[in-house]
Amino acid sequence: GKTVKIALFSDDFDIDFINNNKIDFFGIDFLSRMIENENFQFDVLIATYSTIGLLSNFERILGPKNLMPSVKHGTVTDDVIKSVNMLRNGYVRYKSDKHGILRCSIGRVDFTIDALKENLEFLLNDIKKNKPSNVKAINIERLILSTTMGPSLVVNLNSIKLF
Repeated sequence: GKTVKIALFSDDFDIDFINNNKIDFFGIDFLSRMIENENFQFDVLIATYSTIGLLSNFERILGPKNLMPSVKHGTVTDDVIKSVNMLRNGYVRYKSDKHGILRCSIGRVDFTIDALKENLEFLLNDIKKNKPSNVKAINIERLILSTTMGPSLVVNLNSIKLF
């Protein structure tokens, strides 16, 4: 997969901590300038509880780009090591709309069929693992894969391992 570039919006950590945890960008002043200039060289922005208030000035810039840290996604935390490890190990954000339709990336065109199948099975197992307690069962009526500009493919649900 893709190597995730992580930015830490905090000045509370020393350079050894940054290097040991493979954080690509850090510092309040440095990242503030990057965000103001809309120079997004990072994929994920992590903030601590003490610095999230400073990011409220950049909400209009970060929000539409899906870069605004949130507690729900684990990117606002005081346990930076846990959050970085989660992101480095392939954390995927997904949510369904009001009709129950889930849209999520599981790969690119250059992925092998086995890699796409593995990613899809991982996604489906993760959905099962994280389903709300008030939901009795997960009902998948159909599964459609599509590229950005190409035709869609209807997946035979019997061909993949569902739960």
